Amino acid sequence: MNWYKKAKLNKIATMDVVVDGFRYPQIPETLLNISNSIMYSPQLSNYLKNLPEEEREYFKENHLTELVTPDTSSSKYNAPIGHINIYLRGLNPNRIKEYNQLIQNILKTLKLEFDEPKIDISNMYDSKVLRINITRNPHAYHQLDIPPELNLANENASRIFNGILKTPMEDINAAQLISRINSITRKDKIEFEHEGLEEQTPSGMKIIEPPKSMEYYDQRLERIKEIAQWALDHGYKTISVI
Repeated sequence: MNWYKKAKLNKIATMDVVVDGFRYPQIPETLLNISNSIMYSPQLSNYLKNLPEEEREYFKENHLTELVTPDTSSSKYNAPIGHINIYLRGLNPNRIKEYNQLIQNILKTLKLEFDEPKIDISNMYDSKVLRINITRNPHAYHQLDIPPELNLANENASRIFNGILKTPMEDINAAQLISRINSITRKDKIEFEHEGLEEQTPSGMKIIEPPKSMEYYDQRLERIKEIAQWALDHGYKTISVI
């Protein structure tokens, strides 16, 4: 069977908590910034756009929504160096070598230094993944006055905002959000704790979600509060999850 005729796979998305109206600079000073700089680079966009139509359509249907992410199992997403993951799901296996070279060229354009990339299997997304260790980042620790960053899997974003905070995810009043977070109790969070979830899709793909503890939610709520406070301190009124 041809690689592109296999069953379609579900997508897995992530979302960012952002300050409405703020124009975010794309400076690759953290692993999250580096991941976004690769994912939205003109080089990658042009490469994918110029794939043969059959391959392009298959990739569009089957790739992970977040093509590149910090590897938070071994690095902090806001660290200047560490590991990033480039997910290869949906890509013609015969193109992995040239795709690998493209990613390396983008990293060199960003003036980053890195170890030789390694191809591995992602346990979380049942996908081949290109793992790259960023060893030197000349952009680190720019003194930019920008909002704190927070990236959440879409399920976790829904649990936190719709479930725990009981708020929509657009045009959230920053002052009211801080007040709501300060009023949250253990009872509000306890139903969203779990020891890890595993899902088998109709196509046979295995999705594994790591455990979610009380500490996990406390850390994310504190980060959301920091983003909301930054918004108020800089004259912005609302935040959103996009």
